[in-house]
Amino acid sequence: MGVFNRIIAGCRSLLRRAQVERELDAELQDFLTTAVEHKMRSGLSRDAAIRAARLEMGSAAAVKDGVRDIGWESIIDRSWQDVRYAIRNLRKSPGFTAVTILTLALGLGASTATFQLADAVRLRPLPVEHPEQLVEVRMADPTRGRMGTFAGRRPLFTNALWD
Repeated sequence: MGVFNRIIAGCRSLLRRAQVERELDAELQDFLTTAVEHKMRSGLSRDAAIRAARLEMGSAAAVKDGVRDIGWESIIDRSWQDVRYAIRNLRKSPGFTAVTILTLALGLGASTATFQLADAVRLRPLPVEHPEQLVEVRMADPTRGRMGTFAGRRPLFTNALWD
């Protein structure tokens, strides 16, 4: 079965659930009927054939669940059920809902602010034409063991020394 056909079949099963369920019931009934006829041809009585066919097939509900869980649409269906359940529970407790929304808003805001800071400081290139030509000027006096820059509370490299 092609990808396009699988997508169409999945959408159909999501949108026309009752019809798909009826078709699945009919298919299981046809399988059971065929299995009973096959068992009766091999020499079993009708009651024994029905019992053997049902034992062979297993629980109809389990077979239906197995068939439903095969496609991608079962994931979407379960996710939609989870979303509806979450919305119902959030509507039941407005205080918890408010705290949850506030926590999510603060977390998203903090993450955005942190990324903006990292983007401005580390990710964007410097606003100069040739950043590879930038240098750092320091004072180094190996005889006195002192080094200095303009940075810090008491810079050792002052404007007077620079001049």
